[in-house]
Amino acid sequence: MNDNRERFLRVRDILLATDEDHPVTSAQIVARLDSVGLSCDRKAVLRDIEALTDYGMDILKCPDNKTGVFLGSRDFEDWELKILIDAVQSANFLTRSQTDGLVQRLSALASDASAQTLAAVPKSPSSIKRGEGETKNHIETLLHAIRKRCKVHFLYTYTGGDMATKFRHSKKTEPVSPYALIWQHDKYYLIGNWSGAAPFSYYRLDRIHKLEILENVPAVPLDELLPNGEKGLRNYIDENIYATSGKRVLIELEGFEDMTDTVLDAFGDNAVIEQFDTDRIRCRIKTNENKGLYGWLMEHAENLKVISPEHIRDGVRDRLRAALGVYEEEHEVYRNMPPQKD
Repeated sequence: MNDNRERFLRVRDILLATDEDHPVTSAQIVARLDSVGLSCDRKAVLRDIEALTDYGMDILKCPDNKTGVFLGSRDFEDWELKILIDAVQSANFLTRSQTDGLVQRLSALASDASAQTLAAVPKSPSSIKRGEGETKNHIETLLHAIRKRCKVHFLYTYTGGDMATKFRHSKKTEPVSPYALIWQHDKYYLIGNWSGAAPFSYYRLDRIHKLEILENVPAVPLDELLPNGEKGLRNYIDENIYATSGKRVLIELEGFEDMTDTVLDAFGDNAVIEQFDTDRIRCRIKTNENKGLYGWLMEHAENLKVISPEHIRDGVRDRLRAALGVYEEEHEVYRNMPPQKD
């Protein structure tokens, strides 16, 4: 490489490592270049800095004009990199090596001092890794299929009680029209349609096996499934929790005031909340009726009560009775067991 070109690129790299608290002088840049066999004077470095500024780098001088220059702004601020790094570390579908590689590349977007700070932060306690590395390839393949508007075929798996991977649908899965990839509850899901009619189906990417694109099989157009196309799909996603589908319903709940944030965390703008007593709230929520909804209602049944519709109120009550029956039966079994000998 031409020495002038290499010097220019190395000056850029040196500046990328700076920040307001860690500037660099032209003399220090000359010394660093000299250490790698690129001899030059301060004027050449100052010309490179001027050229980089003209190119668009936000290179600022220190207020005293003596302690050097630094990079004033970057594509990502430290707080943004922190969020991205935490998301990567919490994604259990990534392998540990994939996680470490992504964190390293994200940290490299910060100054050297900030990168050290970001690397020193303890990992999130939810960073349990079960990924086998296929999710990366699945995301790339599915994005290609969505862009090409063609169907995909795959085998869908689950883990049996013997910890062995097993196949649903007797290893036969109809081609699926893919529409979107979403990340919910630390899992990646494909939203697709296999029947040509609503509703959609959710597929966990870490359970997909032998994914292939059917290049010559066009996907069902989204407008044929939803009147508003992509906007309708976005609304559909917002109205589902726990990545399961179902028919749209309006439910009314009553509960304690300290459940307000819990409701908002689950339903966001789809929930209308008003206070009707000193420490109680009433909620009207537009969502979809599915297993996820019933699971959420049962989880919070002690503090939130379904007022309407009646069939959902009955459904929660029946499920709670069934759960109680399991434990009462267990109690009877253990009560009739002979005492254990020491």
